[in-house]
Amino acid sequence: MVSPIVNACPSEHKDKAMSLLHSFYCWGQVGTVAAANGDSLQAGLLVGALFPVILLVGVIALRQILYTTHRAG
Repeated sequence: MVSPIVNACPSEHKDKAMSLLHSFYCWGQVGTVAAANGDSLQAGLLVGALFPVILLVGVIALRQILYTTHRAG
């Protein structure tokens, strides 16, 4: 759902923005699998719940970077 939003943002470096966005999916999966590896369901659920928050913070930061870059350029 976030990919079209990032793609619609005005930027000269959409490929970098999309790569960063997709890397968040990978890190979320790694965190979830690493918590599940310790046989702690609560830790896995915590990581799973924090992942969307971290993703949202990353998208907001990326949007701010793209906006600043667009205004400067």
